[in-house]
Amino acid sequence: MSNAALTVVDADLTNTTIGGVAPSLGVNYADTRVDDSLWALDSSRTDVNGNTVWAGQSGEDAAGELETTLNLAAGTQYEIFVLYWSNNPTNGWDITASVNGGASIDAIGTAAASAPTVPGNVLADTLDYVVDPIFTGGGGVLYAQSLGVATADGSGNVTVQVNDLVRPTGEDRTWYDGVAFEVVPEPSVGLLSLLGAVGLMRRRR
Repeated sequence: MSNAALTVVDADLTNTTIGGVAPSLGVNYADTRVDDSLWALDSSRTDVNGNTVWAGQSGEDAAGELETTLNLAAGTQYEIFVLYWSNNPTNGWDITASVNGGASIDAIGTAAASAPTVPGNVLADTLDYVVDPIFTGGGGVLYAQSLGVATADGSGNVTVQVNDLVRPTGEDRTWYDGVAFEVVPEPSVGLLSLLGAVGLMRRRR
């Protein structure tokens, strides 16, 4: 459905909560990537977007769902993508995400033939952006998973929920970078007129 240019929003401490509460260093997140069952907000990287990435390490189940809030135009429809990194071409790093509390989508960033095919899971550099994000770096390759279309609520909010995807095999690592969105275009006046004319012809028959 992607027709326009995407705007990228980095997931950081200003727009992301953990388990429904504000991030608190040492309580519900860490600042180093270790297997401690906490999300790590790694701010040491210059090769990811915003110089920060939320990391769930291989071998741990990071506690608490991340939720990033976008402040957009109330009542407007947007196509939403979650952006994540993968540097393992065989097993793939992974993520599970949803928008506005809907059904979760599991995605694995790999080109391996044995990887499950998830609709809307693409290399991020195949999409168009208002300003291009970083596509490659120490985090490997940036992937974009479409979460579908969401409508901003009365306050203009759209929320994206993210968890690490626990798998019995594979690399099983999550690096969540942020969110991308674009307005879903409304039908043009010309198209609406054409549809109206078709409807009129059908009624006359």
